[in-house]
Amino acid sequence: MMKKNLIILYSVAMLVTLNSAELHAQGGLSLGLDVKQFRFNQDTSLVEVCYGLIVAADSEKPDNQYAFELSISQQHRELIRDIWMVTDEALKNDSAEKQMMVDILRYLLSPGKYDFQLYAQSISSPEIRDSIAVKDFQVRKFTADHLSISDIELAQNITPADPTATKRFDKNQFTVIPNVLDIFDEENPNVYY
Repeated sequence: MMKKNLIILYSVAMLVTLNSAELHAQGGLSLGLDVKQFRFNQDTSLVEVCYGLIVAADSEKPDNQYAFELSISQQHRELIRDIWMVTDEALKNDSAEKQMMVDILRYLLSPGKYDFQLYAQSISSPEIRDSIAVKDFQVRKFTADHLSISDIELAQNITPADPTATKRFDKNQFTVIPNVLDIFDEENPNVYY
């Protein structure tokens, strides 16, 4: 029975992978997802879910919207489900070839293993979609009896933050833009941590 379930699960995973590869080849959506843990208190951790979305500029109509769904589960039981929308204004950048958006969500979670699944879909063209998952993410317990550190976050940019304004990427007086899309090229040669 277990072997049959694994074969079915593997088949579904391959279909999703092939479907995602086909969407990327058509100039559709491309998602990135990164999960990091930071100490909040002795019993709880601050878990940051950083996600990124790239949209080919020629694949969408102007003023399009994208629907997102994030599911956080533990032992196959869904604990959190967030659904939200983003307009393509959040995706604007200087590149004519692609549009990119990076955002962050924060949750307080107890120690344990969690699965994170993120879905994105174009509202005007529902066939353009993508999904990505982080499975078996271990939220560790921080204790005072031994030294432990929070996760290291790779970033695409770190700059001093404006002390008069608080933004969602501000940490310890710096603005830290995560590199969840793993973009390293001639235009983005630096890695920050």
